[in-house]
Amino acid sequence: TIMPIELQYAWEGMADLARNRGMPMRWPVADENGEYPVDVQLLWGGYTEELSAQGPGEILVIAALQDGPEWNVRMSMEYEGLLWSERFRGADLEMVLAQGLNQAIDQVVGASSIAAADTGEWRVDITVTHLTKAEDYARCLAYLQGLSVVESVAVKTVLAGQVHFSLSLNAAPNYLQQYLLTGKTLLPTAIEAEYQLQP
Repeated sequence: TIMPIELQYAWEGMADLARNRGMPMRWPVADENGEYPVDVQLLWGGYTEELSAQGPGEILVIAALQDGPEWNVRMSMEYEGLLWSERFRGADLEMVLAQGLNQAIDQVVGASSIAAADTGEWRVDITVTHLTKAEDYARCLAYLQGLSVVESVAVKTVLAGQVHFSLSLNAAPNYLQQYLLTGKTLLPTAIEAEYQLQP
């Protein structure tokens, strides 16, 4: 059963824990018939890739099975290209869920952290292609400006369908590469430092 009503207390406890750690959760919502628009087998199998393809957002799948006196809980997560899965067991469902959720959030924190040795001022030039209209340019610029490692974006040259950007970074360039490679807006081409805007 997806989010059984008798375990409502457990979901509320997890939501409070996540919110207190600065990682608010958004639960799925049933339709007017009480059905969820997802295959239960995907949830039970922890297939986060299939679920993330259905819409925006990062995915955390929680599957809980009561096995005798214990709960057997598996958590599977996809976060900006990071895939993580772990099992937890215990007699108290709330404690098991809290343990798993804390570890999941720790994974997110670790993936999002920048080592102190890698901070500073950096400049990187990239070229973005497939900018066929003004809306493409605006979307690309907003995406680059929205990356946490990017301090400022300057335009160096503009050619037909492509723009050469100069980016000022607050962390080493490899962190920018990680953001670009795990995102779905700009994909690298065969040419170094060149990216293609996705539709």
